[in-house]
Amino acid sequence: MMLFSCSLFAESGGQKIDRLSLPAMTSSLAKQSLLLDITVTDNSFYAVGERGHILYSNDNGLSWQQSSVPVSVSLTAIDFVNSSNGWAVGHDGVILNTRDAGRSWQKQLDGFQVNQMVVKHYQQLLGKVEQRLQLIEERGEDGSELEERIESYEMALEDAVIAEEEGPTKPFFDLLFISEQQGWVIGSYGLIFETKDGGKHWIPQMEKLENPDGFHLNAIIQTRQGDIYIAGEAGVLFRSTDNGDNWQLLDSPYEGSFYAIAEVLPEGKLLVTGLRGRGYVSEDQGDNWTELDMATRSTLTAVAQLGDRDVVAVGSSGNLSFSNDGGRQFSSKIQPGRRSYSALAKTNTGGLILVGQGGVSLFNNQQLQEALK
Repeated sequence: MMLFSCSLFAESGGQKIDRLSLPAMTSSLAKQSLLLDITVTDNSFYAVGERGHILYSNDNGLSWQQSSVPVSVSLTAIDFVNSSNGWAVGHDGVILNTRDAGRSWQKQLDGFQVNQMVVKHYQQLLGKVEQRLQLIEERGEDGSELEERIESYEMALEDAVIAEEEGPTKPFFDLLFISEQQGWVIGSYGLIFETKDGGKHWIPQMEKLENPDGFHLNAIIQTRQGDIYIAGEAGVLFRSTDNGDNWQLLDSPYEGSFYAIAEVLPEGKLLVTGLRGRGYVSEDQGDNWTELDMATRSTLTAVAQLGDRDVVAVGSSGNLSFSNDGGRQFSSKIQPGRRSYSALAKTNTGGLILVGQGGVSLFNNQQLQEALK
């Protein structure tokens, strides 16, 4: 997912407006604005983007309606667990929820709360570890491991206090829900939160990931067999095989940023894409990776499987990278206008909806074949 910055406060007539309290304005041009993600339920498509825009379409992208949204910050990702219940995340630590098929949205969390929760979280972790260290030292045992953990938590707490003073500046970049109750949101500087009650409560989980440098976490998916993967900045890759209770840092084939990760069926291969046209495939659940020739040097921000063997990756400068052999070989085509794409979804009629700069781009099946020639 492409990273964009946006100030919490907008200037209007010399006055500052809090975008976390300002509802998104309804606009006939919303579908032509910058859109950053798209998802699909059984019969509907949903797209999110700048100024708090959430759009939905019930006719394979031919027409779009705008949802009622309580914020006007940029929204970066959206996910539904069924036709009614969905979540969206974005800048300034915002998490939104809908229970009426995306017609209206409510705020579950924002960056002010995120900062407070992270400070409290590390204070509690630090207190627990200090108590354990005291008991170990009283028994005359080696406490060096706990001392290292205390140092790590102290540094994290110091950063959290500074972040709280600065305000809600950290965005979330992606999310995953595996049921109506359990889900994760991930974002900048290693942020990861989990809910087990549909978003009524969100719990910081940063200490579960081996990410001491706080690299950005950009994409999260669940595979068919139930494993969960995270891809991010500096090539970080994480895997959980137990619904997020534990996370393993995987050996990465690349030190640059990854923006997308997808599973390619039926083999269950993993495909990650990122900066400068980088693409890698794993056929053993992320233990080993092989570099792919994506036929482009454009940054690739999204990848999806469209058919039994068709895989498409999109990104900057209007690039479409296409494979018809399950992601083994790719060809590339730059689209007219060279608008950057952020995400894509397959329509029910064999076409493709792309979102990014300039909003929605719709290709029917014939147009898609022409675009990829």
